[in-house]
Amino acid sequence: MLATISLISLLALAPQGDPAAPGARQPISVLYAGEVGSPREKAFTEFLRARFEKVGTATPADLLASKGAGFDVIVADGSVDLVDERLVMKGCTKSAFPEGWSRPTVLIASAGKAVDKTSKIGWL
Repeated sequence: MLATISLISLLALAPQGDPAAPGARQPISVLYAGEVGSPREKAFTEFLRARFEKVGTATPADLLASKGAGFDVIVADGSVDLVDERLVMKGCTKSAFPEGWSRPTVLIASAGKAVDKTSKIGWL
């Protein structure tokens, strides 16, 4: 639900195109970083491509190496599955964003855990 609210907020704050053009995409480039090749990635990128001019995908490692260069906004996604009674973390859940990360970033699901040690965001 928080992810939905964040994306709705992003859409609301985005510069508005021609209101007479239904389905017009916003002139913003978005990079999705998560579990590449997963159904989750497919669903998010379809959603984003319908709304934004440029959408790319990256693995969490590629995201951290590139620091999201060439994109206006980063969508960092993480998920946790229970496999054989053990939690398996996927996507950006274990990413360690470097100190000084300045790219606008939307954290989805457990990706929020990735920044709790390097930012003012933390588990309350």
